[in-house]
Amino acid sequence: QGELVYHLSEPTEANHIRLVSSLPQGVAARLLARTLKTDRDGAWTDLGAITSSFQTFAVRDKAPLLDVKLVWEGGKPEFYEMTTYYQELSEEPEPTPDP
Repeated sequence: QGELVYHLSEPTEANHIRLVSSLPQGVAARLLARTLKTDRDGAWTDLGAITSSFQTFAVRDKAPLLDVKLVWEGGKPEFYEMTTYYQELSEEPEPTPDP
């Protein structure tokens, strides 16, 4: 079990996070983002599970991105590269899991 927090040097308008990683069998990992919101100091948003070695996550909060957190359990993952960038988001709602 572990976590890695990456602090961006200054608030940014980036709304996508691209991650290159390697997760051994049995490792469960998730990506979270902390944004600067006017109603609170900063809130962590769970962006989802890391399911592939090359994955992009969208940050839907319309607030400056401050930090990115990787959390894992069940083994030792390897994280090779993480980049943040801005790209227009589609207005489609996020898919919801089937009941």
